Amino acid sequence: MKQRPEPGVEYAAFPSEEYRAAGHREAVRSLAKAWDITETRAAACLEDPGEYQTEYRARMTPQQQLRRLERRYAPPA
Repeated sequence: MKQRPEPGVEYAAFPSEEYRAAGHREAVRSLAKAWDITETRAAACLEDPGEYQTEYRARMTPQQQLRRLERRYAPPA
């Protein structure tokens, strides 16, 4: 016997606006906590790729920056 959903229940529906908003709030909170910045700044970083890149580069350690340069200028294998 095949189980059927209750009347009015949709299992394969697209995410609602409430679900998307909750996901966005969680992303903002997580980024703010990880980078130790305000939630307003974290939201701005998530909305603008340029802002995100600037903030990310500011948080790179010298070791990470050196590795990035090595990969950039390494001869192709």
